[in-house]
Amino acid sequence: MKPAAQPIDPAKRTEVIPERTLTHAEASTLVRVFLVLLAVPFVFELGRWTTGKNLLSDSAHSGMQRLLTWGLQEGNADVHHGKNSWLFTQDELHHLLKPRTGDEPAHPLVSTFAEQLKTRGIPLVLVAVPERATLHPEKLRAGNYWDPVRSNREKARLDALRATGIEVLDMTDALWKLRDTKQVHFPHDHRWTPDAMKHVALQTEKHLRQKHATLLGTETPLINASVPTLTDAGSLTRKLDPWLSDGLFGVEQIDALSVDGVQLDDQAPVLLLGGDLMWVYDDPDQGFGGDSHAGFVTHMTLLMQKPADVDFWPLYDLKRLEGKKLVVLVLPMSQILP
Repeated sequence: MKPAAQPIDPAKRTEVIPERTLTHAEASTLVRVFLVLLAVPFVFELGRWTTGKNLLSDSAHSGMQRLLTWGLQEGNADVHHGKNSWLFTQDELHHLLKPRTGDEPAHPLVSTFAEQLKTRGIPLVLVAVPERATLHPEKLRAGNYWDPVRSNREKARLDALRATGIEVLDMTDALWKLRDTKQVHFPHDHRWTPDAMKHVALQTEKHLRQKHATLLGTETPLINASVPTLTDAGSLTRKLDPWLSDGLFGVEQIDALSVDGVQLDDQAPVLLLGGDLMWVYDDPDQGFGGDSHAGFVTHMTLLMQKPADVDFWPLYDLKRLEGKKLVVLVLPMSQILP
């Protein structure tokens, strides 16, 4: 049987090719592809609603950060990638390298608070904790360092604070010596290790025994102690990759001494003030498991052998100062001497 002849266009006297029609299988495949492409943005939006994150942008960010970190040893606008995968905040490097031509004043919050205490006759013990870059310069630039690398005019500016009547405890040299035997900082977290925290607590308690012994107790309270293992990806790693931080460098792991039985008292004569350095290992929002009663507040109160009052820095409610005989303020050096 002969095939049917194609119709001829009288005007062109050529053969007209008929329009192609999809087969049933082809049409079904096309519909499925269209539905999948239509569903993809809804999946990412659903991820935003359920997790608070945009899966598409976060996945792209994580992938790009891994290329930068693993391939080029680069950080980002907030974090500097140092040697041996040590991370530093760009702010602390700026603070360390900032040129200073004279005796610049301390942070206004610190100076103003010290004046407010002075008018009330309340002594201030200011515990100055050095930045990580000060104690680990070899992680920024290879070399043999015999002393910590301080910011310009740092000692002179601390002496100026002492001249106003503030009892300044500079922990730089003490922690520089400690790092010969103990881990003082984590490679991927901006806060101190439990060993560094306990060492500063001991140094602070020693000063209080010498200057303010009547405010401290002499009997150790009954306590229950445990040694939990705490893990965290590190606060600086989360600044690089907030979504998949655990997979960038792994996790930091420490054994902390957790103490139950230490009491706080808002009527106590000693007020402890500070930020995340003071609250890490105690506050669930600070990483490393949190809520473990293993932080500076717990250890300081235990060493004082007497309940203390505690609050966050900066202290806006000055009514908290009523009845206080001493304030201990624990801050990073950059928040004292900007």
